[in-house]
Order: sequence, then structure tokens, then C-alpha cells
Amino acid sequence: MKRYSLLLLTLLATVASQAALLWKVTAPGSDKSSYILGSHHLAHASTLDAYPMLDSILTASEMMVCELSADEMNDPALASYLQTRMMAPADSTLSKVLNPATYATLDSLLQHYGLGSAAAYEPMNPMAVGTVIEVFTLMKEMPELMTSVGVDKSMMARATAAGKKVTGLETVERQAEILYGMPISEQAAALEKLLSSPSEITGKSREMYELYSAGDIDGLYALTHSSMTPEEEQRLLTDRNSHWVNFLLTLLPTSSVMIVVGAGHLGGPQGLLQLLRDNKYEVTPVSPNAL
Repeated sequence: MKRYSLLLLTLLATVASQAALLWKVTAPGSDKSSYILGSHHLAHASTLDAYPMLDSILTASEMMVCELSADEMNDPALASYLQTRMMAPADSTLSKVLNPATYATLDSLLQHYGLGSAAAYEPMNPMAVGTVIEVFTLMKEMPELMTSVGVDKSMMARATAAGKKVTGLETVERQAEILYGMPISEQAAALEKLLSSPSEITGKSREMYELYSAGDIDGLYALTHSSMTPEEEQRLLTDRNSHWVNFLLTLLPTSSVMIVVGAGHLGGPQGLLQLLRDNKYEVTPVSPNAL
């Protein structure tokens, strides 16, 4: 299910007993220290209150690195670009790729949320429709998570206020391709799976948020891993993590960097923390209200 929000998330035996969203990263043979903060795209900025040291870390950092740069996030053309990427090819609209029973379920669920009929979403690709369903389910069932000022936006605003450059690990085009460039058949199968048990959306979202609030990186990984097919995990997490680490390795030996990415990218054998350890970096958790 978490395939729709991107961004969302092996049990690391060496850190399993330590819950943290913030991690200190030290390059081998260097006195430079950087920090990685796991974010939750829907979590309220108040989550960061447990880490009052973030401002001092940001002050000491030379830049912030997020999934997308500040320039792209603030580009007025972003919304219209994403809308174009959410459209399906003319021969692959919803009624053509979903079976009649699934299409009827979709129509019923959309009307339940006051979002109109399935016909209104006919031109959209299945992944985009799944995103709409998940977001509006959360708005209805978990309004505490729906806020205009979340962890990501709050950290980006802090960096901007501190005069720090906010660069991105990938471009909007690349992220859109990852989300909406999947074969339509795979998107349709994922939407059908979501619609087969819509009641699970809230349950898993709440569980994920509780794991995030507890700083349980291993639990987030396990939940995300179980919610994805191997192909989805490769596309949405593993490949991106590898690309991101390769970029970070060009910065960390000589720069102090504040890194903010979805917490689902941190855990697991191919997560950012383990990949950095594999490259001889010292990676240690920073406890809330510590440092």
C-alpha cells in the first residue's frame, strides 16, 4: 500500500534496540560529521520537537540534501507538470485496464468520499488514482496526519531561513518516472490489490505512523517490505537508495550535510544506513533530547 506515497519505508541487529529518527554519519578518516533525519511525508512538524538539536546541527551544516531540491519543490510549474504525468495513454484508461468488478468498487469508494464517479478519473493512470484514494482515506480517518506543515516542509523552511542551500537527491522528472512510469499493467494490479481491501489503508497507515513516532526504523522497513512486491521494492526503494548513496559519497568526506529523506529509506539490508556502513562510514543513532 505504501507504494503510493512514495514515501513511505534485514533487521539491523546492531541497532535493533535503539529507536531513533536521527543518525550521525562520520566519514572514514575524516573529522566531518553529517546527519540523516528520517521523515514521514504526512507527519506533523511537532514530531521534530523531540530533537531540539536539529537547529544547531543545521547551523553547523554546509547544506541540506532532501529528496527534491527547494527550487523544484517551490516551482509554480510543479503541479501542472505532475498532472500531465498522472494521465494514462488513451488506450489504457481506467475502464480499459480494470476488470468490471474492480471498476465498480472504485466507483463506489470515490462516491463514498464525495469525490465523484470513477468516470471523472477515467483519463488518470491507476497509480495516480490509488494516490487519490489513499490521501482521502487518511483525510477522513486520520485527520491528525493531514497538515500543510509536515516534517519535510518544516526542515526545508528551517534550512532556507538559515541561508542553507537545499539540493535534491533526484529530480522531479526522475521521481515522476519512478511513480508513474511503471507499466500500466503493474499499476492496475496494484490498484486492484488496494481496492480488494480498502479497510486496510487506515490500519497500515496508522501502524506506520506509530512506528515512525517511536523511531522504529526496523519496524518501518518490515512493514514496508511486506507491503510491496519484489519488483516494487526494487523500483521504489532499492534502486533509489543505491543512487542516493553514490551521490552522498561525493559529499560526505569533505562536507557536513543535513540529509532529510523518507524514513522508509533508512532501514533494511539495502537501506541508506546499511549502505553507508558498507562503505566504512560510522553510523550511530542520536537519541531524542540528546547530543
